[in-house]
Amino acid sequence: MNATPVATDRRYPAAVDEYLRRYIRHEVPRGRRTAVEIVREVVAGGGDPATAWVLVAEAFAEHRADAATWPAVTDNDRLTTAFARLDAAGIVARESFTQTLTDGGHEIRAILRDRPGARGFAFYHEQDEGSCVASGGLSIAYGARAEDGEAIAAAGREIADALADEGLAVAWSGDPAIRIEVKMAWQVRRAGELAAAPPHPLPAGERAAHVDRTGWSGPFEPPPGRQSPAVFAGAYLPLLPAGGSATIWGEQTGIRFSRDGGALVAVVAGADGEDEPPVRLAPLDAWPLVRDRLR
Repeated sequence: MNATPVATDRRYPAAVDEYLRRYIRHEVPRGRRTAVEIVREVVAGGGDPATAWVLVAEAFAEHRADAATWPAVTDNDRLTTAFARLDAAGIVARESFTQTLTDGGHEIRAILRDRPGARGFAFYHEQDEGSCVASGGLSIAYGARAEDGEAIAAAGREIADALADEGLAVAWSGDPAIRIEVKMAWQVRRAGELAAAPPHPLPAGERAAHVDRTGWSGPFEPPPGRQSPAVFAGAYLPLLPAGGSATIWGEQTGIRFSRDGGALVAVVAGADGEDEPPVRLAPLDAWPLVRDRLR
């Protein structure tokens, strides 16, 4: 097959560039969206796909380096533990719940109605997460089944105590009209699909490759046509669903991937048309194989 260079240095207008750079720098440490989802949002906002992948690869590499310096138990781990305890104890507790305070309030009360034994609720929404990523402070919304000040204040005390018991720095006046504040470092580790990203830096002078796929559809499906092998192997292949398969073609060889439980199975087809024995590998290890064997 003819090989086509992959452009990785195209730029978009400076104002859009700066906005989308900030978006990537916000979403990668937030840790809730895959690299594929982040790039799709960037492209929807007017960004160039090739440049977006360069920026995302860089941001993921920095996030991995930062995470290597974090303590074994982070403030986010403590927060998740506190919310799990609260939920089990009768306080409906949800993390990253809806996008706004208003939507969260409506939706969590619907959950409360379906849990007759629950006394109250606690949640924070996506915009709260963004504020914490930027400033290190997280606001917790809360309430009670009985919508009076005393019941709401009691729920607030229970929530604040649970957070403090996990070692978090809590600030709350006791006023039921004021949200609970947690001073914390936002440290969410990426694992599994959320850790999938292209290598950084992307290979210089990389050649586009053709990809065939079957049984692969949905939000994580790679785009049609020729594409970057590093992006495909690093960001898309770890998202390959069960029952799906994909083959990436070089000029002389192809590599077919399928999923077997939590592993990928790769079969390299040589220039002589003979398949090599299948190889099982962790989904995040697809890129080294593609880099070394695709010809």
